[in-house]
Amino acid sequence: MKLVELKCKNCGAILKINPDTPEIHCEHCKANFRLDDEARHIKYDDMDKVGYEYEKGRLKARREYELEKQHREIEAKERASKAKGMLITKSGLFLLGYFYSHLCLHTGYGRRVH
Repeated sequence: MKLVELKCKNCGAILKINPDTPEIHCEHCKANFRLDDEARHIKYDDMDKVGYEYEKGRLKARREYELEKQHREIEAKERASKAKGMLITKSGLFLLGYFYSHLCLHTGYGRRVH
């Protein structure tokens, strides 16, 4: 059970609760209040509906989490693929330049003739 300090809505004085009655009386300003037993309402009022809504919300949150996780994994794979593609492209260009220069040096291809 949760203990809560209750204050009068009218004057702010601390209210004393009698567990035998649902009525609360402010000794300072003489106001009367009715104490609502929330635990009883939560326990008995539309419990099937509350449970169903809770489960729907839990399942929805789980689906959203799984979709977000899949989305992050796809993005990570795309970044890795792009990085790999850039590496292959740079390596390919390097090798192409190397072989072209090697070809030019040994065969004389590309030299100007005067």
